Amino acid sequence: MLGKFVKLEDLNLCNNSFTHFPTYFCLLISLRELSLEWFRYANPSLPSKSNGIGISKIVQLCYNKLKDEIYYISIIDFIKGLSTKPFDPKMIIYTGHKKFQLLFHAVYSQH
Repeated sequence: MLGKFVKLEDLNLCNNSFTHFPTYFCLLISLRELSLEWFRYANPSLPSKSNGIGISKIVQLCYNKLKDEIYYISIIDFIKGLSTKPFDPKMIIYTGHKKFQLLFHAVYSQH
C-alpha cells in the first residue's frame, strides 16, 4: 500500500497509537520530511521532525528488514536502529509520555 505513495514528500505520524512501523516505508522515494514522536526516545534524543540523513537512516533500516521479508519493525527495534548510543528500553517506560508508555510496555512485554 505504501508503494502507491511514491510522490509523498511530507508525512506526519505524530500522536498515533501504532506499535510497529512498516518496512515498506523504504519505497517512499520522494519523502523529504517525517514527523514521529518515536524519534525523541532514541539515544541521543532526536527532534520529532526528521529529514535528510534521518530519513536515509530510516530508509536503510526498513530496507534491511524488508529484504529479509520482515514487514514491520517494533517500536523497540525502530528506536534501537536510530540510536547511536546504547538504548535501554526500560527508560522509556519511566520517562515517556503516558500514552506512549502504555504502547511501549505492550510491545516490550512481547519482545
